[in-house]
Amino acid sequence: MAKYTPRLVNKIVSLIEADTYTISEICETLRISRNSFYEWKRERPEFAAMIDDAMERRDEMLLLKARRSLMEKLDGYTVREVKVTYEPDKYDTEQMKIKSKVIKTKECPPDMATIKLVLERNDRKKASAQRESIEETQPAVIIVQDEETKTNLEILRLNGGEPGGALIYKKEGDIIVKRKEGEKCTTL
Repeated sequence: MAKYTPRLVNKIVSLIEADTYTISEICETLRISRNSFYEWKRERPEFAAMIDDAMERRDEMLLLKARRSLMEKLDGYTVREVKVTYEPDKYDTEQMKIKSKVIKTKECPPDMATIKLVLERNDRKKASAQRESIEETQPAVIIVQDEETKTNLEILRLNGGEPGGALIYKKEGDIIVKRKEGEKCTTL
């Protein structure tokens, strides 16, 4: 079993932050067993916290790179290619001198597939927001099959969603709801 040291922990953290190495690759590189790694992570909360923080920093860095790459694809970019040809120096055959230097620049236009992806994502986001706002503004529709349930729901509506407190009187087919004694009656 490898010995847990601050130096080894710093190496593990730096490897996690540097690239998307797997735990197996890190353990192999540093010559520690996977069991030791997971044992340290389980038994040492400070080690587990450092590993989690390193993974979070790595993921943030990858996300930043992905956003930059996406922006390049949306804006278009220029690629510069330099080709240098060398030849031996006339006076010192062990030294090389530049024979020619060719610089090519290539303009890469915005990538249409990336633009389409971003626009579709934005459209889906807007459609989702519209569905949510429609759901919030439309009243609930309740279909009832009997008069008693209809009456109880109407009382609930008149009471502002608060149950109870209403007296019901039936008078010539109309329903009269009286909220509390002494208040004005409401005809339904």
